[in-house]
Amino acid sequence: MHYSDRVSRPADEFGSYTGVGMDVVTSQPTLARAGAGRPLREDVHQYLRDAILHGDLKPGDQIVETHLARQFGISQGPVREALRELEQIGLIEHHPHRGTFVRLITAAGAWEVYTLRAHLEVLAARLAVACLTDDDLGCMDRLIDEMGDAGRRGDAKAFTLCDVRFHELLCERAGHELLLRTWRGINPLSWTLFTLTMLRHRDLVEIAERHRVIVAALRTRDTGAAEAAVQDHVLTLSEEVRRGLPG
Repeated sequence: MHYSDRVSRPADEFGSYTGVGMDVVTSQPTLARAGAGRPLREDVHQYLRDAILHGDLKPGDQIVETHLARQFGISQGPVREALRELEQIGLIEHHPHRGTFVRLITAAGAWEVYTLRAHLEVLAARLAVACLTDDDLGCMDRLIDEMGDAGRRGDAKAFTLCDVRFHELLCERAGHELLLRTWRGINPLSWTLFTLTMLRHRDLVEIAERHRVIVAALRTRDTGAAEAAVQDHVLTLSEEVRRGLPG
């Protein structure tokens, strides 16, 4: 099925899911502009990423670059760049002579991402545990509070941003630039959105509170405890998400 076919359908055919800040695809898609200075590529990337993660675009749906550019009223350049980025993070795949299609996210593929993330964050905890200041730990506490507040409001987008920032701060304090670049390279924002999409019937406040264990372990300055807390956090989410995925 072509993307252009899907966007011509009535919006209610895509269901009523309203989480993670994504409007259903309508007959005239529009980009959520974040203001002058933000590249169009990022807006296209965000729009398509959200459509895929929320199920508005299904595995196997074809995405046609020229159709997207025409419907958004922009040149093909930003669309092409956005599609390249989405392919790099595994959400779409390009087949020569056939086109670009939404990729099926399988349990095996999710396992690869979550286990890599777990290894990176365990290393980050090992390196950061002796370097984190009281201010850093206080910032982590506040991010958990903000996650909880967002969860109580049902604001999954705000929850996601705080969640990603929590884990990014840990990776930053590791003082390991290659680790941080690699962690950012697996696109934690997309995978956190995907996690919340798969767990959308779960209590976001409960998921926020799980982070307290990590901060408590970091406060002890016990490297082993910090590593174990981080690993358990990420791999528990992995197990919960993969239960709802094929293969």
